[in-house]
Amino acid sequence: MLDGQPLDRPHLHQLRRAPPQVRDPTGVEAATSVALALASSPGMSATSASVLHAGANVSLRLSPAGVVARVVAEVGRWRDDDGWPDASRDVAVARAAAAHGGPVIAPLPAPVGGPQRSGGRIVSLWEAG
Repeated sequence: MLDGQPLDRPHLHQLRRAPPQVRDPTGVEAATSVALALASSPGMSATSASVLHAGANVSLRLSPAGVVARVVAEVGRWRDDDGWPDASRDVAVARAAAAHGGPVIAPLPAPVGGPQRSGGRIVSLWEAG
């Protein structure tokens, strides 16, 4: 019996197999590596990152560059479009709002601000505010 239900022979393997090892369940380590590498490529100095938020996206403050990286983490693994449409929309809306004096934190100028594909992730770089 498992959870009050009889367990038939085809499902016995579920009890015998060890659970998979999950090294970085939230994707923070991978997101940090990708963001630091990408931020260093356009000539910024980014040597460390602090996590501001970790969820479907990981937001990192990159130092000493003074920018925030937003890395599509979980949603990109579940969707066929890897999160590109949402990231593109977010950057476009923020750029348009900033251009018209809206109260937003703007992405860095294109193409540096992104979004960009790097290390299998979608990354956008934003002003730290």
